[in-house]
Amino acid sequence: SDLDILLIENIIYESKKLIIPHLNLQERLFALIPLSEILPEKWTHPVNKKGVNESIKILRERDKNQKEILRIIKL
Repeated sequence: SDLDILLIENIIYESKKLIIPHLNLQERLFALIPLSEILPEKWTHPVNKKGVNESIKILRERDKNQKEILRIIKL
């Protein structure tokens, strides 16, 4: 079985078996959106120093750009 620990406050921890915050947290909308509802707005990712809402905005913009590129390729 597998358990993903997304974050623990602003702790940065790394061992052979565990990395906190989760290595791909900033790339996962399905995790960031619920976090945006429960974390204080001033919270920032302890590694990349971006807020949750900023990370969500970046991912949505990236997805929008990728869809536009695919649309152009299909033309």
